[in-house]
Amino acid sequence: MAHGKEFGDAMEQLWNGEKELLGISNFEKCLQNKDFDSCKGVAVDALLSAKLKALERAYDELKLLKRGCKIIDKAPLRSTTSVRTASLQMMAARSRGVPCGEHGVPGLPRDVSEIPDSFGCEACAEKIKKSLGGGKLVTIKPTEELLLPKYRGKDSGWYHHVVVVCNGRVYDAWTGRVGETIAEYKSQWARADKIDFGF
Repeated sequence: MAHGKEFGDAMEQLWNGEKELLGISNFEKCLQNKDFDSCKGVAVDALLSAKLKALERAYDELKLLKRGCKIIDKAPLRSTTSVRTASLQMMAARSRGVPCGEHGVPGLPRDVSEIPDSFGCEACAEKIKKSLGGGKLVTIKPTEELLLPKYRGKDSGWYHHVVVVCNGRVYDAWTGRVGETIAEYKSQWARADKIDFGF
């Protein structure tokens, strides 16, 4: 914790190194200049998309580490080193004021009375993801009808809904700061069998 600034600087250097290693600097130069000489290196790299996805996952993990909040696997701890590491992670997370697996977005959770005809779920999910330090945005869609069925007993009027899935928990504006397990979340929807949750 005492070396937070140094750790942040190290992460910045790591990111710049990763950009060079993966050729992302060439990609940025291509987008900026839009000429053949700047883009020829990018054209050769057919795996750029896969590299970017891998880098995004690695970056999410680094953000969690920088925040001092990493969810510990449910597998039993096998060594005193693992126990020490787990203890340090939990203490670091508590000292930051936001426990692991809990977001700190102001104004959330909202009251269920605000569900009907609400909007902005994607922007809300982005804020939750940023506060958590990671996770994946997932779009929930109906499979047979135009609109999603009732959510938490309310007609939403939504064509789709965007949530964050992080470490086996689902977060949106109505789940609360600690989210809900996937099973708990799905149970909040009427006719869940008519929904493509994507998780």
